[in-house]
Amino acid sequence: MTDRQVFMKNTPDLTPDPNQPRKTFNQEDVESMASTIASQGIINPIEIDGDNVIVTGQLRWMAAEKAGLSEVPCIVWDGDAGERFERQVVENLNHH
Repeated sequence: MTDRQVFMKNTPDLTPDPNQPRKTFNQEDVESMASTIASQGIINPIEIDGDNVIVTGQLRWMAAEKAGLSEVPCIVWDGDAGERFERQVVENLNHH
């Protein structure tokens, strides 16, 4: 990982990772997080790759869209495919 600078990115410019190990997102979780984001903002930036594909933070992204945010804080993540999968699994486990 080289650049950990946080920057704002237009919400519609981001794309979910088709290889994200988490395949379903509970709508109640999205609604709850959207409510929190509406009142508190996004605390942890969404990690994206150089193609604007979400590495971690798809739930935050979905909730941000539901909350009406036009842009979200992001960090570019540039690990390899194995590291990416591991990072996604770890984040998903920490949500449950």
